[in-house]
Order: sequence, then C-alpha cells, then structure tokens
Amino acid sequence: MLSLALQRALGGEPLARYAERRLWQPLGMEDHGIWSLDREDGFEKAWCCLAGSARDLAKLGRLVLSRGKAGSLRLVPADWFDIAMRTPAAAGGGREYARSWRPAGPDRADAMAVGKDGQFLSVDPATRTIVVRLGGSFGGFAMSQWAEVFRALSRHAW
Repeated sequence: MLSLALQRALGGEPLARYAERRLWQPLGMEDHGIWSLDREDGFEKAWCCLAGSARDLAKLGRLVLSRGKAGSLRLVPADWFDIAMRTPAAAGGGREYARSWRPAGPDRADAMAVGKDGQFLSVDPATRTIVVRLGGSFGGFAMSQWAEVFRALSRHAW
C-alpha cells in the first residue's frame, strides 16, 4: 500500500525511477540498484529490498555523515537524521529503530541499517567511519554482536 500511495503522490512515477533521479544519480552511484517488486511488473516494496553494491551502500553512509548533503546539494533534510540516528521509534522484540536505522543509544551517535540476510550499513559520525557488510546470513552472530564488531572497527579506523 505504501508503494502505491507513494507512486500516486509522484504522479505515477515508479519509486525506482524517482530514487534513481533524486538519490542514485546525485550520489554518483556506480552500479544499478536493485529493488524487489511485489510481483512481476508490480510495485517496488517500499518497506524493504533496495540492494546495491558495497561501494554504493558506502555512499549512502557518506550521505548520513554529511547529514543529507551530496556536495553542495541537499538531498535529505538535516533534521531527518536527528530522528533516524538517535530516536528509537519502536521498542521490543529486537525491532528498535527509527526510519529504518537502529540507533546505538541515546548517548551515542552511531547507528546501523540492517538489511535482509545479514546486510549491514554502520555509520559512526564521531569517527566518520562507514562499515558495509554484505553476506548471505547473519553468520551465527546476533545483531547486537554485529553492532559491537562495527563499533570496534570504528574505534580502530585507519
């Protein structure tokens, strides 16, 4: 339903085309993104399933570090990140997140986006560290263990 409502709000423009024009191109993405559809020739799954290369996902992390800017171009309002990176919107059952980001806590600036089958994008503004993890599973780790791995990498950033 969200995808349908967004497409109607965009005057019928598919979400993938909108994302290409408003996000992918301004960020200088190198590869085509892949967005799963609800069925063949259907709507993009607005709640999930946008995939990209590790390099391009890192560019999304750079967008987070710049608080929504790509060079001098503002792509996302800066205050959006205050909510997404610091304010849990839902709690319980391991689903603490806001706008698809899982903040580390109220006294921390780092957060991570978690994708399907162990895909992670971790961003730590304090150290300006971006970690992308692609994988076919969580590799036997819990989400909290991955968060600790990313924090350790951030503390020892080269």
